[in-house]
Amino acid sequence: MDKSTIKGKKYSLRLLAARGRSVYELRSRLLKAGYDSTISENVISELKKENILNDTRFASEWVDSRLEFSPRAAEVIRSELEDKGVGDDIIGRVFEEKAEKLDNRAIARNLIKDKLSLERELSGEKLRAKVFRFLVGRGFDAEFSEELVEEI
Repeated sequence: MDKSTIKGKKYSLRLLAARGRSVYELRSRLLKAGYDSTISENVISELKKENILNDTRFASEWVDSRLEFSPRAAEVIRSELEDKGVGDDIIGRVFEEKAEKLDNRAIARNLIKDKLSLERELSGEKLRAKVFRFLVGRGFDAEFSEELVEEI
């Protein structure tokens, strides 16, 4: 490996230490940092060979992280992965593996439960309106959100 590739790999490892990244994201960051496409592809190839860079693992970890720390509708999580350059085939496999966790009704009900525990001073229509806006803001469609809010 030449010096530029080694330097690019070290840069990539620092980025990956902060958080997982897709191949697309890492390629973009390398190019933005001034590494030419040949060096970028060499670094990516090396990291893939060492199984440090893996879009399937990244997508799986992204879904788990999203569901635990900042839950969103499954469609929003899918869109985020697409924006990060993860292929539809990988997204499909990960969503199939995690289908039970990605149940929008369960995600929304957990969000409502958490929101209700924070909004103890509100009741009635104000509470339902706030929960509705909260769900829509998390990527759930209006009709679905309204249906769940009626259950409160």
